[in-house]
Amino acid sequence: MSYVTHGRLDISRQPAQAFVLMGGDDNFVDASVADLKQARRDVGGSAPALWVRRGQARYLIRDPAVLSQLSRSQSDVAALGNAQAELGDRQAVIGQQLAKVSMQVTADALAAVDVEAVADHVTRQAGLDAAAEANQAARQARAASASASQAARQARVATAKAVDARQITLVAREQAQLGREQARLAQQQSLASARAVREVRTAIDQALASGKAERLRD
Repeated sequence: MSYVTHGRLDISRQPAQAFVLMGGDDNFVDASVADLKQARRDVGGSAPALWVRRGQARYLIRDPAVLSQLSRSQSDVAALGNAQAELGDRQAVIGQQLAKVSMQVTADALAAVDVEAVADHVTRQAGLDAAAEANQAARQARAASASASQAARQARVATAKAVDARQITLVAREQAQLGREQARLAQQQSLASARAVREVRTAIDQALASGKAERLRD
């Protein structure tokens, strides 16, 4: 079964105390990676449970009243975490759009350079052929046609650049708005996580004192 983990997960450090609150498809943890793996082995299923480690001692709390008491805080943290993940996906899509529009601006600039190169080539060619009196009329007609074509292409490039610039502005504004929303959600999740940690630790202390926490043996 696949779980989404929220809370604080230490990769390299083993804290003195740890807990893993399992419920549904989400884990809420204040533990190390090793603790999370051990908790999954100890729980051995998908039923809701609160796994606890105090020093080297491990406990398992399955009391429905305790788990129901903590489920609200766990759900709040999970919902905020999922909202941030969805917002991150939207930011990634907008980032791709911004990159695409920026690449189009570069392509338009290169197209403009190509137009100037063609025009310069036509001008040089006309100079080389200036000695050919018999082809003077033909050169003038080609030059006029090239000039008109160049002007039309430059107009198209200028229009495309203006459109691209507007697109970049709109996409950048949306990206900034999503960034502000991401910061707001992050602050809310930080507060919700801190509140949930306090509630879980209080519930653990009460379960240990009342005997509702099962001591696990290797």
